[in-house]
Amino acid sequence: MSYDNDLKKTADMKQWLEKKIYEIEIELSNLKNMLEIVDSVLKTSSFQSATFFKQPISDIKSTSSSSAYKKLCNKCNVEIEMRKINEKWGAYTVSSDLHHKCDAYE
Repeated sequence: MSYDNDLKKTADMKQWLEKKIYEIEIELSNLKNMLEIVDSVLKTSSFQSATFFKQPISDIKSTSSSSAYKKLCNKCNVEIEMRKINEKWGAYTVSSDLHHKCDAYE
């Protein structure tokens, strides 16, 4: 009788393992789909890698009396050049006379 009982427990365990593997495969598939969405959002929002650091506050303060400095746009995270022309500050594309095209600076 013990052999039959062990055989039944083993069969139940196999069924449980198969069910668990199936559930985990579904979860893994969902996680991969979510990762694709996150990657897509980051790409479309001009995501910069972690090696692209913002200018330290101390650098900005030390150059505040000058007429230009570089920083990352607060909205789109792209490097811009802030220039002071006729006592007014404006956001420009780096090394260009074109204004930065972003809702935050239009």
